[in-house]
Amino acid sequence: MKQRLPAYLYQNKLSDEQRNLNNTAHNVFWLLTLIASYTPDKNTVYLNFHRATSITQQEEIHITPARFYRAIDKLIDTNVIIPTEFKYQYRLNPVFFSYLK
Repeated sequence: MKQRLPAYLYQNKLSDEQRNLNNTAHNVFWLLTLIASYTPDKNTVYLNFHRATSITQQEEIHITPARFYRAIDKLIDTNVIIPTEFKYQYRLNPVFFSYLK
């Protein structure tokens, strides 16, 4: 009997190299998902540099304001996060996480 693969393996996923994500973008994405896990709706995140530094200092990750906001822009450009009408508030793109369902 042929084994059926999970649906997310059939989707066209881009690798990190194709998305051109660097370590800073990965760290900011990790921060966004970490904070989102504590929010009631698990999708909307309020994150500015001041809040990010309080978390990154605990995890011993060094990040500058310019690199932080550049990583946010990169995540927006690659459609991983969606900016909202409020400043420093972002939504995780549900299409990006659709393979988890």
